[in-house]
Amino acid sequence: MRVEVQLYATLRKYGPPDGGPRTVVVAEGERLGRVLEAIGIPADVERVILVNGRPATADSVLQEGDRVVLFPPVAGG
Repeated sequence: MRVEVQLYATLRKYGPPDGGPRTVVVAEGERLGRVLEAIGIPADVERVILVNGRPATADSVLQEGDRVVLFPPVAGG
Protein backbone atom coordinates (compact mmCIF):
# COMPACT_ATOMS: atom_id res chain seq x y z
CA MET A 1 0.00 0.00 0.00
CA ARG A 2 1.08 3.60 -0.46
CA VAL A 3 1.29 6.38 2.12
CA GLU A 4 2.43 9.96 1.62
CA VAL A 5 4.97 11.52 3.97
CA GLN A 6 5.48 15.28 4.18
CA LEU A 7 8.41 16.61 6.21
CA TYR A 8 8.80 20.17 7.47
CA ALA A 9 11.52 22.43 8.88
CA THR A 10 14.62 20.57 10.11
CA LEU A 11 13.08 17.19 9.20
CA ARG A 12 13.08 18.10 5.50
CA LYS A 13 16.59 16.72 5.20
CA TYR A 14 15.06 13.22 5.35
CA GLY A 15 12.78 13.89 2.39
CA PRO A 16 13.18 14.47 -1.33
CA PRO A 17 15.47 17.33 -2.43
CA ASP A 18 12.54 19.37 -3.77
CA GLY A 19 10.89 19.42 -0.31
CA GLY A 20 7.70 17.85 -1.63
CA PRO A 21 5.89 14.84 -0.25
CA ARG A 22 7.43 11.41 -0.45
CA THR A 23 5.38 8.34 -1.37
CA VAL A 24 6.37 5.25 0.60
CA VAL A 25 5.21 1.73 -0.25
CA VAL A 26 4.66 -0.43 2.84
CA ALA A 27 2.98 -3.70 3.71
CA GLU A 28 -0.67 -3.60 4.72
CA GLY A 29 -1.04 -2.95 8.44
CA GLU A 30 2.47 -1.52 8.78
CA ARG A 31 3.24 0.65 11.78
CA LEU A 32 4.37 4.24 11.35
CA GLY A 33 7.67 3.55 13.13
CA ARG A 34 8.76 1.26 10.30
CA VAL A 35 8.07 4.01 7.77
CA LEU A 36 10.17 6.45 9.79
CA GLU A 37 13.01 3.91 9.87
CA ALA A 38 12.70 3.33 6.12
CA ILE A 39 13.15 7.01 5.32
CA GLY A 40 16.06 7.33 7.74
CA ILE A 41 14.62 9.31 10.65
CA PRO A 42 16.38 8.18 13.85
CA ALA A 43 14.09 7.18 16.75
CA ASP A 44 15.66 9.80 19.02
CA VAL A 45 14.81 12.77 16.76
CA GLU A 46 12.15 14.96 18.38
CA ARG A 47 9.08 15.28 16.17
CA VAL A 48 5.36 15.87 16.08
CA ILE A 49 3.48 13.32 13.99
CA LEU A 50 0.08 13.71 12.37
CA VAL A 51 -1.69 11.09 10.27
CA ASN A 52 -4.55 12.53 8.25
CA GLY A 53 -4.47 15.60 10.49
CA ARG A 54 -4.69 13.69 13.78
CA PRO A 55 -1.93 13.11 16.36
CA ALA A 56 -0.15 9.79 15.92
CA THR A 57 2.73 7.78 17.36
CA ALA A 58 5.31 5.38 15.97
CA ASP A 59 2.96 2.54 16.98
CA SER A 60 0.08 3.84 14.84
CA VAL A 61 -1.04 1.39 12.15
CA LEU A 62 -1.21 2.91 8.68
CA GLN A 63 -3.88 2.46 6.02
CA GLU A 64 -3.76 2.82 2.24
CA GLY A 65 -3.60 6.48 1.24
CA ASP A 66 -2.76 7.87 4.68
CA ARG A 67 -1.01 11.24 4.73
CA VAL A 68 1.74 11.48 7.34
CA VAL A 69 3.07 14.91 8.37
CA LEU A 70 6.15 15.34 10.54
CA PHE A 71 7.62 18.50 11.97
CA PRO A 72 9.86 19.40 14.92
CA PRO A 73 8.25 20.55 18.17
CA VAL A 74 7.71 24.28 18.38
CA ALA A 75 8.41 26.27 21.52
CA GLY A 76 7.79 29.88 22.17
CA GLY A 77 7.32 32.35 24.87
